[in-house]
Amino acid sequence: MIQRKFLWKIFFITSLFAVIPLLAFVFISDIKPNLLLLLSVIIISLIIVFTALSILLGPVDVIKSGAERYTQGDYSAKIFPPKEKHLKSIAESLNTMAKQLDERLDIIGEQSNLQQAVLESMKEGVLAVDYEERILMLNKTAERILDIASIDAKGRTLQEVVRISEIQKFFKKLLSEGSPQEAEIILQHDRDKFLQLSGTLLYDVDNKALGALVVLNDISNLKHLDTIKKDLVANVSHELKTPVTTIKGFIETLKEGAIDDPKNAERFLNIVSKHIDRLNLLIDDLLTLSRLEEMDEEVQLEDEEIKPLLQSVVEDYDFIAGEKKITLNVKCDDNIFARTNRHLIEQAIGNLLDNAIKYSDKKSKVEVGAFEQDGMLNIYVEDEGYGIDPEHISRLFERFYRIDKGRSREEGGTGLGLAIVKHIVNVLGGNIEVESQPGKGSVFTIKIPKN
Repeated sequence: MIQRKFLWKIFFITSLFAVIPLLAFVFISDIKPNLLLLLSVIIISLIIVFTALSILLGPVDVIKSGAERYTQGDYSAKIFPPKEKHLKSIAESLNTMAKQLDERLDIIGEQSNLQQAVLESMKEGVLAVDYEERILMLNKTAERILDIASIDAKGRTLQEVVRISEIQKFFKKLLSEGSPQEAEIILQHDRDKFLQLSGTLLYDVDNKALGALVVLNDISNLKHLDTIKKDLVANVSHELKTPVTTIKGFIETLKEGAIDDPKNAERFLNIVSKHIDRLNLLIDDLLTLSRLEEMDEEVQLEDEEIKPLLQSVVEDYDFIAGEKKITLNVKCDDNIFARTNRHLIEQAIGNLLDNAIKYSDKKSKVEVGAFEQDGMLNIYVEDEGYGIDPEHISRLFERFYRIDKGRSREEGGTGLGLAIVKHIVNVLGGNIEVESQPGKGSVFTIKIPKN
C-alpha cells in the first residue's frame, strides 16, 4: 500500500538521522566501543523508530482505507476513531459525512422511484428531448402510443425513433419558438388513432432550458364515441322521420276527404297503425339499449337449465315461423346448466331467432342449440337464409347498420336488434361470433361463462 511505502521512506530517513550521529561520535572520539554493544544500540534504535512510526501512521492508514471505501459508495463500514485528537476529529467528520450522504442518496432514490412510478402509471404518454432532439425520457404509454416499445430509445435522436413527421415538426416548432404548443394529429393504422399533443420547454432547477417536454394523449375513444353519438342522432332522426312523415301524410289525406271513402280510409288507417307500431318498436329498442348501457357490471345471475330455456324462446316464435312455413328445431343435451340472467339471455336468443326467420326463405329450417366447451356455454342460432357478405360482418353489431336497408324496413326491423344482442353478451361477460356464406345461411354463436 502507498501508506506502507510512505512509512518505509520516513523510517529510512529517521534511521539515518539516528544512526549517523552515533557512528560519527564513535569514530571521532577516543572511546573504543564494544562492537556488539554498538550493533545492539543501533538495532534497538531502529526498532524504537519503526515502532513509533507504526503507532503514529497506523490510524492514518485506517482513515485512508475508510475514505477510499466511501468514495466507492460503500457507507456501511464506519471508520473507528483513533485516540489521537486530530485524527479522531477527521475520522468522526468522515463518518458523519458518510451517514449524511447515505441518507441523501436514499431520499434521492426514493424520489426517483416515485417519479418513475408516476410516469409509468400515467395514461398519457410523456416524451422529452434536448435541444439536439435526443430523447431524454419517455414512459411506457408513449412507447405504446408511438409503437416503439421494442426500441431502446433513450439517447437516440427523435428522427431515429419516431418516424411520424407531424410529431417531429411539433417538436421543432416547440424548440424554435419556445412557447407552449398544442395540436391534434391522426395516425393512419388499421383504425385511425387520434393524438392530442401538449408541449412546453423543459427547465432545470436553475431555470435553464434543457429541451422540450410533450404529453401525448390518445383521444381515439373520445373521437369514436363522438362519432357514434353523431351517427346515432342522425340515424334516430332518419328512422323517426320516415314513419312520422308517412303518418302525417295519411292523416292529412284523411282530413281532406279520404275518410269518407270507407275502402281507402281503412287502408290508410292500417298503414298509419303499422308505422305507429314501428315507432313503438324503435322506442322500445332504444330504451333497451339505454338500460343495458347503464346496467351495473354485476347483474343478477342464477343457475338455469338451458334446454327448457331454448324451448321457451322457440315457442314464442313458432307463430311467426309458421307464417313462412319455417321449421324451428332445438338441439341441446339434457342437464346443461349455466349461471346466467334468464331475461337477458332469452332476449338475446329471441333477437337472433327473429332475424333468422325474417331473413330466411319460406319452407327452410332454423336450428337453435347449445353445447359446453372449455368452461363456456355456446348458444347458437343457425339458419338457411340469405347469408352475409364478409365485408359486412365486422359492422353487423353497429346501431342501425343494415345490409339491405329496403328489405330490413320491409321486414319491420329497427336496425337495433344485433346491437342489443352485443350489449347483452358484453353484460354477461361473453362474446358473439358469426359465420356466414352468401346464399347458404348464417350461424350466430353466443359464448358466455358457465359459472
